[in-house]
Amino acid sequence: MQSATRNIIKLAVLSALASSTTAYAGGVTYKDGDKYLKIGGRVQMQYYQADPDKGETTDELFFRRLRPYIEGSTHKDWKAKIQWDMGKAENGNEIAVKDAYFAYKGLTNMKIIVGNTKFPFSREALTSSKKQQLVERTFVGDHNYGTPDRNLGIHLRGHSESKKLTWGLSGAVAAIDPDAKKLDFDTPANRNDDFNEGFIVGGRVDFHPFGKLKFSQGDFSRKTKATIGVAAYSWNNDGDNNSYTPNASKKADIDSVTGLEISGAFRAAGFSVDAEYNSFNADTVEKDLTAACTRTAQPR
Repeated sequence: MQSATRNIIKLAVLSALASSTTAYAGGVTYKDGDKYLKIGGRVQMQYYQADPDKGETTDELFFRRLRPYIEGSTHKDWKAKIQWDMGKAENGNEIAVKDAYFAYKGLTNMKIIVGNTKFPFSREALTSSKKQQLVERTFVGDHNYGTPDRNLGIHLRGHSESKKLTWGLSGAVAAIDPDAKKLDFDTPANRNDDFNEGFIVGGRVDFHPFGKLKFSQGDFSRKTKATIGVAAYSWNNDGDNNSYTPNASKKADIDSVTGLEISGAFRAAGFSVDAEYNSFNADTVEKDLTAACTRTAQPR
């Protein structure tokens, strides 16, 4: 009986940690006219267990995301934000820079963002982790599998008058881990010494026939909404940091990458589904080693 009780408790804890709804995401805002200052953060824990066929079972409990942020403005048309992650320390990077930008909102139906922010590719990647149904993203939203991470550059965001059509364009600097088995993008703000550097340009268009459907999962408003989107990007190595040519094997300098996305979502009467298809093609600097991969996520 005690064993069964312990198993039930353990299952309940693991189920809670797997859901992003257990995350704390809040903030405190101080406002004076057009001036404001917002301080907040996000805390998401994750439990991981490895049970190999040969070897000991290991497990760990860690912060998947531990992200404080500061956001503010001194003018109605401007906004600045900085957000960092203390749950993603790696090598010399004690913290990982996430959002770090200035945004100008004084244009009609459009804003300009200068700095480090999300690239307009992958519906799942553009959906905030606090709006996801699970803590971990699937392949189509994971920067380890071809989806660009936040990048340093100029980013445009806009919409039509009715907001049934939304769009995004970006030109930025992006880094890639020179790995022969995966396409691992990262922001130059957090790159390791051996990461390839290059320029990335891309954009997306989303159509919302029943009114704008935000990048979020779940249907709490219980209103019928739908969207279909397409996006594409092109990344090219600038040649400044190549270390693994010639005779590349496990490590390979990436020469160029192109990506294509087709995605959609539907909400009605509490029912929610998102689906996305991504396709990537990559060439390495070492011409004898080339790769092409396709990743598809199951609807959720």
